[in-house]
Amino acid sequence: MVFAGVVQPFVLTSLLKVPLAAQGAATGRLGLANELTILLTIGLLGAFSDKIGRKPVYAAGLLLMAAAYFLYPTAGSLNSLVVLRAVFALGAAAFTAMLGTVLADYVANEDRGKAGGIMGVFNGLGAMLAATVFLSMPTRLEARGMETAGALQVTFYIAAGIALVSAAVLWWGLKPGVVARETEHKSLLALAREGIGAARDPGIALAYAAAFVSRGDLALVGQFLLLWVNKYGIESGLSEADARKQAQLAFIVPQAAALLAAPLVGLLSDRLNRATAVMLMVGVSAVGYSSLFFIANPLSGTMKLALLVVGVGEIGGVVASQALIAQQAPRAIRGSVIGVFGFCGALGILVAFGFGGYLFDHWREPAPFLMFGVFGAIVAAWGFAVSGRVKPPRENWIGENGMATIVVTGSTRGIGYGLAHEFLQRGCQVVVSGRGQAAVDKAVSELAAKHGAERVKGFACDVTDAAQVQGLWDAAKENFGRVDVWVNNAGISNPYVPFWEVTPETLAQVVNVNLTGAMYGCQVAMRGMLAQGDGHIYIMEGFGSDGRTGEGLGVYGSSKAGLRYFLKAMLVDAKGRSVKIGALSPGMVVTDLWDELYEGQPERFEKAKKIVNILGDKVETVTPWLAEQVLANNKNGASFKWLTTPTAIGRFLKLPFKKRDLFAD
Repeated sequence: MVFAGVVQPFVLTSLLKVPLAAQGAATGRLGLANELTILLTIGLLGAFSDKIGRKPVYAAGLLLMAAAYFLYPTAGSLNSLVVLRAVFALGAAAFTAMLGTVLADYVANEDRGKAGGIMGVFNGLGAMLAATVFLSMPTRLEARGMETAGALQVTFYIAAGIALVSAAVLWWGLKPGVVARETEHKSLLALAREGIGAARDPGIALAYAAAFVSRGDLALVGQFLLLWVNKYGIESGLSEADARKQAQLAFIVPQAAALLAAPLVGLLSDRLNRATAVMLMVGVSAVGYSSLFFIANPLSGTMKLALLVVGVGEIGGVVASQALIAQQAPRAIRGSVIGVFGFCGALGILVAFGFGGYLFDHWREPAPFLMFGVFGAIVAAWGFAVSGRVKPPRENWIGENGMATIVVTGSTRGIGYGLAHEFLQRGCQVVVSGRGQAAVDKAVSELAAKHGAERVKGFACDVTDAAQVQGLWDAAKENFGRVDVWVNNAGISNPYVPFWEVTPETLAQVVNVNLTGAMYGCQVAMRGMLAQGDGHIYIMEGFGSDGRTGEGLGVYGSSKAGLRYFLKAMLVDAKGRSVKIGALSPGMVVTDLWDELYEGQPERFEKAKKIVNILGDKVETVTPWLAEQVLANNKNGASFKWLTTPTAIGRFLKLPFKKRDLFAD
């Protein structure tokens, strides 16, 4: 991909003998042909891959690139070169659209940043190969007595051979993917329109804008940086060969920086909000590209330092924006969305070539870099403004009917009932469970009256009985087809007395329900979700999960501490699997169980109420937030904690000004 761009200044100089003063315009014309072709085809190619699959489009792109490379050195005029560049661009459009789409298809969401970073490393290696081995190959062949035209021809033949081999490896090596059934009867234009309409999602819109900037950045480095240094070198008295070496070095510096930065940016993209990662990387790009405008001598050491920043920003924008678009693109129209993403990138390159060529020839050689530095600053500011509103779309992991199916154990009252209500409120299908059928029927009746009977079912289940837990899964699947989320909420506590006063029966029951019951739930859900392909499992943390101890909480706290260890162990066992595992921590929540916990201890109950009124909350306050986190999450190992340390400190600070009585009702 890179070689066609980096070799172009030397094709113009040595093969077509284009005057230096006209090379900016010639580069712009070639870029215009390249990007207009991509603009007109990349969105449709992405949509086409949603209908027929990724592999045919991917392989065809490589074959077209191979054909263009084979014919490239035969161009006897700029017009011929423009036509061949358009052929190359058609192949590049198919290849580029599929590169991002296949990454999104085959890599789990929480690893897409890292995968993009790895891809960035290989992109960097390819660019370095183009800039070192291939770019210097004509010179080395000339040194052995070969004419310039022949040396270029041999080099292009080798590039064509690599493209052919790549097409063969891809065709026989890429595992077939599943074409989304929702797109079977849609026209290409309809799919393309959906890709454009998807920009209503702020994350997709930001990714489109970042693609415009980051792809334009790549074009500037691949074309105008080489052109600028080559021109400056010749005008400073260097030979064409020496000027070519200086241009080669200038290109290698940012590519080396990009090579080192790519995996780090990938890790950053998986750890941060991906919109935030885009904002940071495009911001770095804006600083690097703007700084080039203020450099008079592109052969200086200052130029090398600026190019290091340029390289980090260049690859950072590409990797972060690819991770963001892969996360946000709806599964059914992913090819269309990533096709439009590629379209925006092509538009950025088009602007870089069209306006950049004019600015290069008529103002100053580094003026195109300043233009994209300004664009980058605008997109970085945009990213800052919308980062808080960018969340992974739920339809990327829920069932085919568009509604997530959620099982909540222990959901006939308290937090479980509150979660069931909130999930139904958000359009989900919910399975309610509890130990007694009467309590289950009552909860289902109440929830059905509010949300409709077709979306809520209930089944009695004692979570300490593995067979009953399996029966709960089977019933949920029979009614709704699949289970997207399983919340192990069922839990009990013992009266808050010293552990030696807890009866053996109560001790065993607390441990069996809180720990063994959650283990059974995780086992059943994991097996079922692995069989269906994906899903999310959550445990419910509580006092003791973080290692704290409290008077009268030895038994309950031990069960929750054990559950935290079990969560860590599950994450180790399930590493690399398609099922996500996480934890919910509601903090102190006032339910009808409080009277039971302090039965016969009125003085201690009154004392406890004071701290609960400061740090506690009602069910209807906490459960909406927990439900939102579950439905927005697509990351493995996520832990959602309502009562954080800063929140607790803030409530104590507000105590003189705000009195609360959670037990008033």
